[in-house]
Amino acid sequence: MKCTQCGKPIGLKAAHNPCPYCGSFDREISVKDSGRALERLGLKARGNNGAKLFERKQGKKISKHGREVNEFLKFDHRNLEKTIKIHIVKERMPNGNWKVVHKEEKEYPAKHRPKKKI
Repeated sequence: MKCTQCGKPIGLKAAHNPCPYCGSFDREISVKDSGRALERLGLKARGNNGAKLFERKQGKKISKHGREVNEFLKFDHRNLEKTIKIHIVKERMPNGNWKVVHKEEKEYPAKHRPKKKI
């Protein structure tokens, strides 16, 4: 905090008193804040008949440890018999290197598929 008239710094305890240099009661208070934006992209594709083809999400977020994370998630519905899920999570370690902390590739039985082939 500083005096608006003369620009001299004023301590918190002296804030309610007049400025010791010029006598003014006007104060300038500065507050600083910062933030960070992270990008994420989502994509869904459907066939001409309305059937899902795939869903994909990819981007950055913050982990529960407060570190930057790159995440990739994909559901592939193109096969009439199964859905394939791929989920990969890489976390930036304190030394700056990236480490795979989660890697999953699973197949599930197909649900709600159209009667004819895509």
